[in-house]
Amino acid sequence: MWIFNRTDASSNPFREAPFVYITQVSYMAQAQSWTPYPHFHTDEYECTLVLRGNGMLNLPGCREPLTVGTIVFIPPGVAHFYQMEAEDPLEHVAIRFRPFPGGSDLEQLSADGQVRLVQTEQPELYRRMFEMMEPLFRSSGGTVDREIQILCLLFLDTARREFSERGRIVPTYTPEYANDILVYLQKNIGRKVTLQELAEHFSLSQSHLSRVFLKTYHISPINYLIYSRMRQAQVYILQDDLPPAEIARRLAYHNTWHFTKAFEQFFHCRPEDYRAFVAQNENRD
Repeated sequence: MWIFNRTDASSNPFREAPFVYITQVSYMAQAQSWTPYPHFHTDEYECTLVLRGNGMLNLPGCREPLTVGTIVFIPPGVAHFYQMEAEDPLEHVAIRFRPFPGGSDLEQLSADGQVRLVQTEQPELYRRMFEMMEPLFRSSGGTVDREIQILCLLFLDTARREFSERGRIVPTYTPEYANDILVYLQKNIGRKVTLQELAEHFSLSQSHLSRVFLKTYHISPINYLIYSRMRQAQVYILQDDLPPAEIARRLAYHNTWHFTKAFEQFFHCRPEDYRAFVAQNENRD
C-alpha cells in the first residue's frame, strides 16, 4: 500500500484549468479494514482502476461487479465502497481530485452527478503508469509533486477519452432521508447515538429506518457509526498523537477498554501500536 496525499503550494505546478488539483493517489494491494464501509467525498472526484482480482462496487441502491481493467468515475457526494470477492485480493489504484475554477473536461464528464464505468482496452498502459509511482513514493514520502501530477493527469485524460467513447452510466438510488441519516451519523461520532434516537429524530420506525439504510448503503446504521468513529480515531492517532483515553472520551466510548476492543476488532492491533502497524504495512507492500 502507498498513498500520496501530502500537498502544498510549491508541490503542484499545475494550478489552473484545464488541469485538476490532485488531492490523493492511493494503491491498495489487498482490502484494508475500512474498505467494506460506505463513504463519500464532499468536494472531490474519484477515479479508480482495478489492476488485479475481482470484486464489487457498492453504490446507493445497487452493486456493480469489478474485474481487471474496470475504471470507475465517482462524482462528489455519492457514497461508495469496494469489496473483494472471497479471498481474491482486489488490487486497485484510486485518484482523488478537485477541478480548478473554470472547470475541466473531467468535471463535465459527470456534470449530471452520475457514476460511470468503463472497461479499459489498455490495462497494461495504466499499470506501467502506476508502477512508476511506487519508487517516487519511497523517495518523496508521499508528496504530490510535479512527477506525480504529470502521471495522474496522463491517466485521467486517457481514461476520460475511454469514458467518453465507451463508458456507461450506473443508475443509483438514494432516498433523501437515507443520505440525511448517513450525514447525521458522521456529525455525531462524538456522542452516544442509538437506533431509537435515530428513528425519533427522523420520524421513522426503527425497523423501517434500518431497512432503508441497509438497502441503500449495504450496512446497518450502527455499524456505520462504528466505522465513522474508527476513521476519526486514525486521525487522532496519526495526526494529533492523542492517547487512547482521550480518543475514547472524544468518540463517546464508555471507557478506554471499550474503545480499545472496538479498535482492535477493526484494525487488528491496539491503538498504541497503530503507528508501527501502518509503517510496517507500508514497508511490506
